[in-house]
Amino acid sequence: MNEQQIFQELKKQILIFYQKSYPYFQGDWKIFSSKDIRQLIDLIEVELKEKVSEKWIYTHLKPETNEKLPRRDMLDIFSRFVGSGSWDEFVFNQNSSEIIR
Repeated sequence: MNEQQIFQELKKQILIFYQKSYPYFQGDWKIFSSKDIRQLIDLIEVELKEKVSEKWIYTHLKPETNEKLPRRDMLDIFSRFVGSGSWDEFVFNQNSSEIIR
């Protein structure tokens, strides 16, 4: 998997982890509302003590495709949100699971 594909997987996993706190959300990024975005921001602040802007989510998570990867610090934050220690660990885990398949 290349890094763009891995970022798409990260976006999927962010929704899965969001749904653990908000199980009534049963959608994808297309229908992720401004209320959902605020709740995601709050979750990240509470769980990770990190700040993420609403604009960042609209710019990088809501689009169906991304031309380039976001900043590394943000990739690290969201990788930690889904249970990895960093973006590097998330990439490694995705590539390792791809080899096993």
